[in-house]
Amino acid sequence: MKPVEPINPNITPINLTGKSEPTSNFKDALMDFLGNVNSSLKEGDRAAEQLAAGKIDLPTALIKQEDAVLSMQLLMSVRSELIGAYQDLSRIIT
Repeated sequence: MKPVEPINPNITPINLTGKSEPTSNFKDALMDFLGNVNSSLKEGDRAAEQLAAGKIDLPTALIKQEDAVLSMQLLMSVRSELIGAYQDLSRIIT
């Protein structure tokens, strides 16, 4: 039987053996997320400064500010979930 040829040669085949190596651990994923939120907040602040100086237009500044706000809200949601998980584990252990 002839093997199936990929439509796009740039797509990597999916590992169907069920044995996959984790690409990163939880700490690395969390640190990446915090770095992205921090960058978004800094970019929002920079956009406000550039708007005040007349270097960018209002819609661009608003988009960057809203991106920063959404990133912060997502961070707070993740924080709440982690605290809830910690409290659940504490109740189970005690």
